Amino acid sequence: LPRVDVSTVKAQELRHNEGLTGFVNGLPASDLEERFAMALGANGRVTSYAFRRPLFTQRNLPGEVELDFDVASGALYQPVMIDGPFAHHSTEQKARDKIKEAILNNYLKGTHQPVIRVSTENTEYNVEELTTQDGAKSMVDRMFR
Repeated sequence: LPRVDVSTVKAQELRHNEGLTGFVNGLPASDLEERFAMALGANGRVTSYAFRRPLFTQRNLPGEVELDFDVASGALYQPVMIDGPFAHHSTEQKARDKIKEAILNNYLKGTHQPVIRVSTENTEYNVEELTTQDGAKSMVDRMFR
C-alpha cells in the first residue's frame, strides 16, 4: 500500500485552515512567504511591495537574480529575502545566498536599504517567526516602525 507522510498532510491541513493559497500576487509562494506578504498588507506603514521581482533580465532567463520582496514604506525601499530552513541549509546554498546578497546590495545601492535576510541564522529576523501569522505580523511591525 502507498504510504502518506503525515507531516505533509498536517502541513496541508494547517495551510488550508490559515487560508493560505500557495500564491502571492499570482506567483507560487511558500507558506513563509505568504504569511510575510499578508503581514505586509496589514501593516499601515507599508505602501506597496513587489514579490519575486526579477532583476537583470526577465524571469527564468540566464543571469536572472530574483528578489523575494521589494518593499516600499514611504521613501524607504527595503529588499527582503526569505530563507526557508529546507532550501537554504547546506553550506553550498548559504555560499550562493551570500553571493546573491552581495550582488543585490551592489545593484540596489543608492536606491534601497541593504538586503534583510530572514533566516535561521538571523537573530533579529528569524525565519521561525514566519511559521505563524502572529509571528509574521510581529516581524513586519518591527521592520517597518
